[in-house]
Amino acid sequence: EYAAGGDLMMHIHADVFTEPRTVFYTACVVLGLQYLHENKIIYRDLKLDNLLLDTEGYVKIADFGLAKRVDGPTRSLVGTPQFLAPEVVLGRPYDTGVDWWTLGCIVYEMLVGQSPFKSEDLARMVQRITSEPPKPPPQRLCISRAALSLIERLLRRDATERLGSGPAGEMDVKSHPFFGGGEGDVRVYGAGVPEGQIGR
Repeated sequence: EYAAGGDLMMHIHADVFTEPRTVFYTACVVLGLQYLHENKIIYRDLKLDNLLLDTEGYVKIADFGLAKRVDGPTRSLVGTPQFLAPEVVLGRPYDTGVDWWTLGCIVYEMLVGQSPFKSEDLARMVQRITSEPPKPPPQRLCISRAALSLIERLLRRDATERLGSGPAGEMDVKSHPFFGGGEGDVRVYGAGVPEGQIGR
């Protein structure tokens, strides 16, 4: 399917995204991950390059080359290094929780302009992923408490404590104050695309 709006990585080169724009894009991705996880598929390569915009400004998840249908935990070491969850880096069994970790990475990237654990040195990047908090965003960006809370809860190293990984699954993500709706109300379709983000 043709996505005329390009990928989000192309768009973020112009400037970091506003918070309303980030909320909208993130909501689209959450609904996509919900569908995949309900069908026992771990995506495993969530990044701005793989998020495409259609002509109306909605996000489509693309490139399923690393996706995997699972009936339980898996151990494959796959994905883009700077977005790998700690359990993947450490060779531990993992499940759909790795997609929620990566969602935290891309929310950070949309608001800050770089991934939270980026390093040119692979060993240093692994150290940051497995044992260090993400770099605090610059104060000039004025990121809301709700956004910082979402990022912190998605980037918990203990997968059992990570938002989206509990018994309620994606409902815990959808009901986070970042999305503003409460009660699992992630408003995407019917809400209207925020001005200035329709793919051209």
